[in-house]
Amino acid sequence: MRLRVCLYLLVLGLPLPLLAAPVELRVLIDTSSRFAELDPDDNRAEALRLLAGLLPDGAAGGAWSYGRYVEQIAPPGRVDAAWRERTLAGAGRIHANAGHADLEHAFGRALEGWQAPVADQRRLMLLISATGAEPAVDSEQRAASRQRLLGERLAALIAAGVELHAITIGDGADRDLFERLAFATGGGHRHAHDARELLPRVLDFYLRAAGSNQLGFGGEKFSVDAHVDALTLVLFRRAGSKVPLLIPPDSPVISAARPRGARWQSSRDFDLVWLRRPEAGDWQIVGDLTGDSRLLMTSKLELRADVTPARAWPGESLEIGAELFRGGNKIRRNAFLRFVDFGVTLTGPDGEVSRLPLRPAEVRTDKGRYLLVLDEPLAEGRYHLRVEARGSSFHRIRDLEARVGWPVEIRIEAATEPGQYEFRLRAREAQLQAEGLAADVEIENPKGMRETVLLQPAAGGLRGRIVTGVDGVHQARVRVSGRRHDDSVVDLNLGPFALLGAASQAEAGLAAPPPPEPVAAGPTGIDRKLIGIILLAINGTLLFAVLAIWLYARRKRRIAAAADDGAEPVVDDADDAPAVSPPPEKYTAPAPPADSGDDAAPAPEKDETPAQAADGGDDAVAAAAEPAENNAATGNRNANSAASEPPPAADGADGEAAAPTAAQTDRKTASG
Repeated sequence: MRLRVCLYLLVLGLPLPLLAAPVELRVLIDTSSRFAELDPDDNRAEALRLLAGLLPDGAAGGAWSYGRYVEQIAPPGRVDAAWRERTLAGAGRIHANAGHADLEHAFGRALEGWQAPVADQRRLMLLISATGAEPAVDSEQRAASRQRLLGERLAALIAAGVELHAITIGDGADRDLFERLAFATGGGHRHAHDARELLPRVLDFYLRAAGSNQLGFGGEKFSVDAHVDALTLVLFRRAGSKVPLLIPPDSPVISAARPRGARWQSSRDFDLVWLRRPEAGDWQIVGDLTGDSRLLMTSKLELRADVTPARAWPGESLEIGAELFRGGNKIRRNAFLRFVDFGVTLTGPDGEVSRLPLRPAEVRTDKGRYLLVLDEPLAEGRYHLRVEARGSSFHRIRDLEARVGWPVEIRIEAATEPGQYEFRLRAREAQLQAEGLAADVEIENPKGMRETVLLQPAAGGLRGRIVTGVDGVHQARVRVSGRRHDDSVVDLNLGPFALLGAASQAEAGLAAPPPPEPVAAGPTGIDRKLIGIILLAINGTLLFAVLAIWLYARRKRRIAAAADDGAEPVVDDADDAPAVSPPPEKYTAPAPPADSGDDAAPAPEKDETPAQAADGGDDAVAAAAEPAENNAATGNRNANSAASEPPPAADGADGEAAAPTAAQTDRKTASG
C-alpha cells in the first residue's frame, strides 16, 4: 500500500504555492515531559504533518525531535513523495517522555552541513518548544548552556545564514531566549498559550516564509480567476466534524474518496487539497471549518507587499507598500491599475480592526507602487496587516506582520502605602544588553519641584521606590541609556508618566486594596486617562444617587397627595366651583359617553398635556385642600350630578385604577 501511495504521488506531482526562493527548512520539536500536560492530543505531530504537506517539491527539508537525546525524524534532503512519506510516518514517534530538553545538542545536529551561506537559497529553522536550555536538572548547567546558545550557537546560526523562527507553548517556555535568537537571525517568535493554537501558528509561519498569495475566502464560497495556475486549500476542521466536500463551478463534487484529479491529504484536524489549473468561476466548500483556513495560490499575476520597518518603536512611522507583477514584471500601466483597489486591513494588539486605502506613490520612479504611511503613534504589540489588491476579475491577498515595542519594559505598581509606587525597569533581552542598562528617573510634583529617584540594580534591570510627598498629579520623566548586542548605544526619553499623590490616590480608592498583578507596559504607564476615568466614575455615581433620591421623594409626595384626596377633583361647569366626590371603591373607569352633557368633566384645554388634563391641573389639587365646610357646601349643590354619574377614576396608592362596584354600574346604566 505504501508503494502504491508513493508511486501515485510521484506521477501526480504536487502543485503547491512556490516559495519566494529555493528554501531548506529544518524543524526541531521539543519532546520534554512538560508536553505530557500541555499537548496530550499530539498537536506537535499534526504540525509536522502540515509542514510536510505544505513544502513544495524541489525544496529541501529535515526534522528532529529532542529531549535528553536527539532523534532524527526525517533526514535532510530534497522534498519529494518519498521524503514526505517518511516524514508523515516519523511524526508518529513524537512523544512527551523526555526528562530534559537539550536544545544545545539539537542545534548542533540541525546545523550539520550548513556552513557558509549559499547564494539564492534561504535557510529556515523552525523550533517548537515549551522549555528552554534544560540539558540537566542542575541550574548552573542550565545557565551555562543558555550562555553557549546565545554565544557560540547563535554565532554559528548567523554565519550559516540561518533564519530562526520559534513557536513557544505554555508559561514555562524561555520566551526571552527564543525572542533573542529569532531577533538576531532575522526570524520571528510566536507564542501559544495552548497547544491547540499550534497549527494556526505553524501555517502563519509558512505564509510569511513562503510569501504566498492567497485568494479571498468567506468560509464557504470563493472565486477562482483565469490567471490561477495552482491552488492549495488548507482547511482546518472543527473537532468532530466530517471531511469537507469541494464543489467546482461546472464539475462533479471533489472529495477525499473521489479526488477527480486533485490531491487530497486528510489528517485528524485538517485537510490539504491541491488543484492544478483549477476551473475559473465560483467554487463552494461544504464542511464545518474554522476561520484559520486559507486558500494559497500560484499565478502569473501576483501581489507583492512589504512593511518597513517590521520592528518599530512607538512613535516611529510604518510604511506599507504593494505592487502587482505579471510574469515577474512590475505592472506600471495606468490603464490597468486604475481599475484595481489597493487596501490594507490593520488588526492591532487589542483586536481593533481598521480598513485603510493605499495610494499611488508620488515619486515617478515608483510608478505602480501603492503606499500607506502610518505616522500616528502606535501602542506596543503585534500588528497583523492583510494587504489586498482587488480588480474586476481577480483578488489577491498577502499577510504581513509588524512589531511595535520599546527595547525596555517599565512597570509602575502601586505600593501598599498611599502615594508610593514600585518602579521597575528591565531590558528586553532580544534588543538590549541587560548589563549596560542605565536610567534617570525624575519626579515633578504639582508645585513644580523635582526630585530624582534612587535606582538599584535588580535581576535583568533596575528598581526603585517613588514617594509622592504632596497631593495632586505628579509627573515621572524617564530617560534610559543602553547598548545593543552589537555594542551600539541607544538613548530613549520615555516620559512623562502621571502618578497620583497620597490624598488623591486614597480618594480614588487605589491605596486600600493590595496592588493588582503587574502588567508589562511601555512608555504609556499610568497617565491622565486613568485619572479621568476614575473621576468620571465617581462623579457619575454621585449624580445617579442624587437623581434616584429626588425621583423617590417626588413619587412619595404624589402618592401622599393622592391618598389625602381620596379621589381626583372634578370641576363643575354650572357653578365654576371645585367639587370633590366621596372616595369610591377602586374601579377601572369606563370610557366617557360621546355626549357627556353639562355634568361631565371639562375637556382639557389645547395647551394642556394629557397628563395635566387627567390630574385636573393645579387648581384641582388646590381645591382638594380647602376646608371641609366649603367642600360640604359644594357637595350639596352637586348632589344630583353625583347621583346620576359615577365619579371619575381615582388613582390608588399603587397607581392602579379602581374597579367599579355593581351599584355604581347600575347607576351609570340608568343615567345613560
